[in-house]
Amino acid sequence: MLTFVQETQSINAVSIAASSSETVPVAAQPIVNLTPHALNLFTSDNTQIVIPPSGIIARRSTKRFLTKTLENGLTIVKTVFSELQYVNSEGMHVQFNPSNDTMYVVSAICITGDSTPENFYCPGQAIRDNEGKVVGARGLSQ
Repeated sequence: MLTFVQETQSINAVSIAASSSETVPVAAQPIVNLTPHALNLFTSDNTQIVIPPSGIIARRSTKRFLTKTLENGLTIVKTVFSELQYVNSEGMHVQFNPSNDTMYVVSAICITGDSTPENFYCPGQAIRDNEGKVVGARGLSQ
């Protein structure tokens, strides 16, 4: 039997912005950022594409269930993620209907799950500066 442990606030995803066909080689599809911060994406030739936040944030809330407690006291939990949720920058839930002709960038958590639309992506491989701080991502991932 699973015991409810904790419910957290939704986990942020990625934000919205449109890009021209000159910077996005996927036809003329706009790219929308459904995270609360700007995305710094780098192409294969190191061209930087900055996608500003759209004001709509995709999230999944989590619930954690205690599945086992080890003899040493460590606990093992199962994490269950909600369906995709959309909020504005103030955290208020909003209706959002993704368009089939637009690419959406969300967090890696948000692209997991059976209900994730096929045109949702997350930032690709992290690019770090000399101090190890993430400064962008190499392309997109699914």
